[in-house]
Amino acid sequence: MSAPRLLRVRCPRWDQVEAFLRKKLRGDGRLSMKVPFADGLGAPVTVAIELPNQLVIALDGVVAAPAAGDRADAAVVQLTGARAAIERLEAMLADARASGAGADLGAMLAEREAALRRRRQQAAHEVLGCARRPTVDELRTAWRARVRAEHPDAVARFHSAALRLTAEETVIHVARAYERLRATVVADHGAVIAGTSVRTAGALVVDVGAQDGFDVVPLTPPVADTVESTVVTSVEVADEATAVTGPPRAVRGSTPPAPPDLTSVTGRRGAASVPPALALELDDLPVGPPAGPPPAPPIGLELDLPSPPPRPRPITARPPAPPVTTVEQSLRLARSGPGDRFVRAIRERLVDDDAAGAASLATAAAQVYPRDRRLAALCEIAAAQAAVTRGDRAAAIAATRAAIAADPDGDEARRVLAALEQGAALESGLIGEAYR
Repeated sequence: MSAPRLLRVRCPRWDQVEAFLRKKLRGDGRLSMKVPFADGLGAPVTVAIELPNQLVIALDGVVAAPAAGDRADAAVVQLTGARAAIERLEAMLADARASGAGADLGAMLAEREAALRRRRQQAAHEVLGCARRPTVDELRTAWRARVRAEHPDAVARFHSAALRLTAEETVIHVARAYERLRATVVADHGAVIAGTSVRTAGALVVDVGAQDGFDVVPLTPPVADTVESTVVTSVEVADEATAVTGPPRAVRGSTPPAPPDLTSVTGRRGAASVPPALALELDDLPVGPPAGPPPAPPIGLELDLPSPPPRPRPITARPPAPPVTTVEQSLRLARSGPGDRFVRAIRERLVDDDAAGAASLATAAAQVYPRDRRLAALCEIAAAQAAVTRGDRAAAIAATRAAIAADPDGDEARRVLAALEQGAALESGLIGEAYR
């Protein structure tokens, strides 16, 4: 027995697949089609149907009879055992119809553009499809349903730039309508804005029941309030708990006073002790008379010694006053916001040289937080990393400049731009090292 003939049937659209099942294929499993050969009756034939999703369905059969009209290039093929394959083909066609994959691209684009023009003239509650005075739950449900239906990911399978741009404009318009209606809901229901959502005051109240009391035990003993403040004017000996008072100044022509008694203590209570590092030993203290003025001159000779000039006080430079920082500068220096976790995740993907993942995450995060300039800049940086991977220096420089324009405070983008303009090698870690 000879090998079966192979007949390829290409169906780039799902409507062609439907026409093949409804018109070409009969109910009894017979198929009338053109064949590029002239075999006898009973010759084996395999019909390979190429679907729009790149799958191939094989249907086995035999040549049953020549086609009507005595055409030499046509025959009737009787399919054998192809019922399971045909049922699978019909199920795939139904799924494609349900997901909208078989719709006309031009008609879908015209429909979405008309819907966008119509929504631009509607009120905020009409754009979201909810009541004029919705509750918090109704507003949240309507916004989620509208974004899920109009998001650019819903039309990504068509690979159409026009459809994607129309979906992006629609999502932006829906987000603005949500912000306008959210302010009304906050005023009507006494709600608060928690991040990107709206919560009523009752949802934020936490019921705390009665709890057992407990005693607080201090780690250090309390300080008595009767301790008097003492000014120490002499060096205090820690071991003997004694203080050495400073000697009085001697008057010219008088005998020097006797040295003070080292064992005398001050009569004041609560004398502050000197740290051990500054305490002196008894053997180190001077036991002789203190240094006084020069000895008296001999009798009959009088000297007039000039007094020493006063020491100039050291001039200490006053530290400059800190510059006055405005609130806007403080916010710009802090560079924090509700999209911090997205920024960290995008930077990790840039370090791992995952330009596609960083671009998709940055685009989605920018839709959620459109006012965060860092996310808009990271979208351009992801495009620059993809350009570096392709070896396109001009595109990488243009994307980096767009990132700087979106976020002028980003130092990483400036370093990347400087490296690209200086002719750095287009390696995979060029941008990842700057965002590490």
